[in-house]
Amino acid sequence: MSNKGYKFCVVFGTKNYYDMFKGYLYKYSKADWNNIVVLNVDIDSTPEDKIKGQQLCEELGIHFVNPDKNYTSWQESIPAAEEYLTKHNIDVDWIMSCQHDVVPVIEDYWDRIENNLKNIEPYKDMISMFGGTTYQYIGYNEACELAKHPDTITRRKTGTSTGRGCLEEGLLEEGCWYKNLPDEYYLQKYFVVESPTWCFVGFNRKLFKEHITADTDMYFELWPDDIAHQFLKKNYLNVSFPDLLACTDHSLKPGGCNSIPRSPEKDFCREQMRFIEKHGWRWGYRQYDGPFFRDIQEQYQGTMQEKLYQNKISNGPKLIEDYLDEYYVGMSDIIYSYDDVKDILLTDKEVKGDFVFDDKFFNQLNKIYDGQFNYDLSNKKIAIIGNSPNLLKTELGDQIDKYDIVIRCNHSPIKGYEKHVGTKTNFRILSSKVFGYDEITSLSKFDHEYLSNLDNQHFIIKMPIGRFPHHALYGFEKNFEGSNKVTVIKDSFQREIIKNLQNREPSTGLFATILFLSSVDRVDMYGFDFYKDIGNTTNLHYFEEVGHIPSHDFSQEHAIVNSLINEGRVRLFPSIN
Repeated sequence: MSNKGYKFCVVFGTKNYYDMFKGYLYKYSKADWNNIVVLNVDIDSTPEDKIKGQQLCEELGIHFVNPDKNYTSWQESIPAAEEYLTKHNIDVDWIMSCQHDVVPVIEDYWDRIENNLKNIEPYKDMISMFGGTTYQYIGYNEACELAKHPDTITRRKTGTSTGRGCLEEGLLEEGCWYKNLPDEYYLQKYFVVESPTWCFVGFNRKLFKEHITADTDMYFELWPDDIAHQFLKKNYLNVSFPDLLACTDHSLKPGGCNSIPRSPEKDFCREQMRFIEKHGWRWGYRQYDGPFFRDIQEQYQGTMQEKLYQNKISNGPKLIEDYLDEYYVGMSDIIYSYDDVKDILLTDKEVKGDFVFDDKFFNQLNKIYDGQFNYDLSNKKIAIIGNSPNLLKTELGDQIDKYDIVIRCNHSPIKGYEKHVGTKTNFRILSSKVFGYDEITSLSKFDHEYLSNLDNQHFIIKMPIGRFPHHALYGFEKNFEGSNKVTVIKDSFQREIIKNLQNREPSTGLFATILFLSSVDRVDMYGFDFYKDIGNTTNLHYFEEVGHIPSHDFSQEHAIVNSLINEGRVRLFPSIN
């Protein structure tokens, strides 16, 4: 079976009803299933039906994913497909889950998906799920005729839904479906939705693998909605493409194919209760019976859920650009992966020096290098601790330790300064010199063993642009036997910052601020005075004298931080004149 170069595949989760493939999907679909890669994950079928399913899939050219393994929930079908795709080297970016009672009613359905995905390619690292339009309030024959109607709004709006949700004002009144929307929605190439309609729903393969763990309690009800809200809480976006036209018509089901058994007590089925347990509020039109999102919305501050909740359907369709933060950069655009670093070390002739890049070296490097940075920073309170001596004039240590994430700069010590700077550290932003040098004479308290003697810290390294200096390798080597993790920032991210600073290199503190503001809405800065006493004293760090004149433009950096303060993205402690 060929996918004609498409960057997506289709996966079905099937429990017993294998007659639906020939009797419904392949019988009524206007799009040719033979043009795409189709996978099937069996969901707890009877032994007899599972054997029947394997025979049918072989006949139709469908990849049967789990002949020797059992799954019990529909959420498990996505990681099962991911594992199969990886094992068989099938190169796709999206895994599209389809229901057995839904078929495309346009011949170029697959081409339209591919074209739509190409249109959003620049935002691929931000888009977690996509869906389309389903005729679900009219029959199949009428849907096929409407799909050919010359008027776009009539064609896409009549008897359809284009997504699911309950947060945006106006959705509850429509039973939590994106239906009967203002006409302008149906004229868009796409628009942002809370959750795509799960008849045909595509998952970003990379983002799913990085952020989602299949939940066996999400058996059938709400299984894609649960995933959608996990993504939304991490500020990823879900979109719907109005021109993807499919239809569901239960009257066409072949005899003997029954629907999935669903609890008569939908308000209290295990999926609904699990959703409440995970997210804190009751999904859907059942919001008449709490807990309500409105009562816990402060827990979703800065998330896509909060932004959707503040929107009204009557305000018109929202596009990706409407939710883009001007400071946003996807983490994959910021850090080098382990493979990136390995490739640099093996190909850059100026790096190696007297190091031997053998299996032992790379095994040790792989143990300490973190090229994924798979941290959930959403809703986290973040403090960045500078090195200004103004910290010694206050006792903010206890306040600092209350933050979820504390970031420190370079080799700043804690011991002896706890009441001023706190005790907690999650990350350290380091220049490559501080990371790797044995000696820096202009810093009176520099100790080249200090960092490697720390435990369970995460070092984020800012390298010189255009090169991977030899001394940085000593920094890696010093940490091979410890418990610290290391991540290196990409040149491209640094270049963008330097360009915006009129070609001046940022200080480590400003760099840390910009870095984390690329992922969160606000950070608090402690211990920054922008070297206001430079030239008058060498006591420029709270713990040491500084014997050189830094090359950074601190007046420019002060102005940048003030602008961020005015935008509500930064708070500064203690404040300075």
